[in-house]
Amino acid sequence: MSRLLFPVVWMMICCVSIGAWAKSNDAQAKKFFVEGTTLYNDGKFHDAAEQFRRAYEMKPSWKLWFNIGQAEAAAKQYGLALEAFEKYLAQGGDEVSKERFDEVIDEMKRLRQLVGNLEIEGAPKGAVIRINDMERGVLPLATALRVSMGVQHRVEILFNNKIIHSQTLSVGSTATATIMVGNQALADRDEELSGFGTGEGSELTSSGERVLVVSDSNSQDSASQTSEPSDSSKSAAEKNRLRSLKIFFFSSLGLAVVSGGLAIGFWSAAGNKEEELTSMETQYREDQITFDDYTTRYNSTLNSMNRFDGLSTAMLITSGVCITTSTVALILLLKNKKQRSTAFLLSPTGIAFHF
Repeated sequence: MSRLLFPVVWMMICCVSIGAWAKSNDAQAKKFFVEGTTLYNDGKFHDAAEQFRRAYEMKPSWKLWFNIGQAEAAAKQYGLALEAFEKYLAQGGDEVSKERFDEVIDEMKRLRQLVGNLEIEGAPKGAVIRINDMERGVLPLATALRVSMGVQHRVEILFNNKIIHSQTLSVGSTATATIMVGNQALADRDEELSGFGTGEGSELTSSGERVLVVSDSNSQDSASQTSEPSDSSKSAAEKNRLRSLKIFFFSSLGLAVVSGGLAIGFWSAAGNKEEELTSMETQYREDQITFDDYTTRYNSTLNSMNRFDGLSTAMLITSGVCITTSTVALILLLKNKKQRSTAFLLSPTGIAFHF
C-alpha cells in the first residue's frame, strides 16, 4: 500500500513546483508592467521601456512590443522603437487588428526618417555589440543596427568579456556608418584624426559624407581598462553567472523528471513482484508446487521486490531534492530577471493592462 504513495507524492511535488514557478512569473511580470505604466505616465520613458522589457522577459507576450515601442519612441530612442514595432507586427501576425496595424505602419514610416544604420566590420564572430550600455546583438549581424540620427552614441564591442573597441559617433538620417575594428583600422582612424583635431565622436551626414570628430577618450578608456575591472567586465561576469544558474536549473529539472520516471518504474516492478508472491502462495496452497520450490522462489522474489522498493524510494527522494534545488535556482533567476503570456496593451492615450 505504501508504494501507492510514491507516484502520488512525486506528482504533488511537481505540481506545487510548477504552480509556484508560474505564479512567480505572473507576479513578477505584472509588477514590472505596473512600474512601467507609472514611469510612462510620469514621463520617465527610458525607465518605462526598461520595465516593459523586464515584464516581457518574465512572461513574453507579443503585445508588449507595442508598449516597448511607444516608450522607446517617447524616449527618442528611435532605432529601438522601430525594432520593437517590427517585432510587434511579426509576432502578432493576424492577431493585430487592422486599425492597430495601420497605426503601427504609419509610426514606423515616421521612425525610418529619424534613424540611421550602423554596421560593424573586422570584429570577430561572436563579439557582442553594445550601444549606450544596452546589448544590441552578436556578430555576425543579420541586418545593420538602427540608431537615432543626430545624437551621440557610445558603441562598445566586447569579445570574451573584454572591450576590444570603443567609439562615440553620430549617424545621419538614412545614412550608414561603418565601424572598422582591428589594428589597421585603428591606425587608419588615428591618421584621419590628425587632420581634424580632438572632439566628441564622428558625424555622418544624410548624403553619406563622413566627418570625423573623435576624442582621445579611447586611449584613456584603454588605460583604465588595464588598471581596473570595467563595468562591462562586471556585467559580463554577471551574465555568465546567470547562464550557469540557468544550466543548473534545467539540469536539476531534467534529473528530477528522469529520477521521478525511474521511481515510478521501480514502483511498478515491485508491484509485479508482489503479485508473483501472491500467485506463488496460491499455487502452494493448491499443491501445484512443492515446499522446497515454493520457499526458493518466494525468497528470491521477495528480495527482488525489496530491492525495487528501495530503488523506488531512493529515486523518489532524488527527484524531490532535484525539484527543490531547481525551484531555488528558478527563484534566484527570477530575482535577477528571466521568463509566457499575459495580455498587455498600450492604448493611444495611455497604458492599460488587461487580463
